[in-house]
Amino acid sequence: MREAAVGVRDGRRFQQALKLAGLPYHTTLDGFDLTFQPDFDAVRVKELATWRFVEPKAKAIFLGPPGTGKTH
Repeated sequence: MREAAVGVRDGRRFQQALKLAGLPYHTTLDGFDLTFQPDFDAVRVKELATWRFVEPKAKAIFLGPPGTGKTH
């Protein structure tokens, strides 16, 4: 039961952080059209979505002109 309470608390904390961030809307990579940008490497994007680069403290930089989906 204690684990469930921790999960609920963490969920509330996440929702509060999103609210405080003031982001205009919440989106996920599932809803992103990877075919929109032909130069997009969909395999690399999906690999980055696993967050495996975080543990070894690797860096990820998104570069490109306006309108290419970097903010997403």
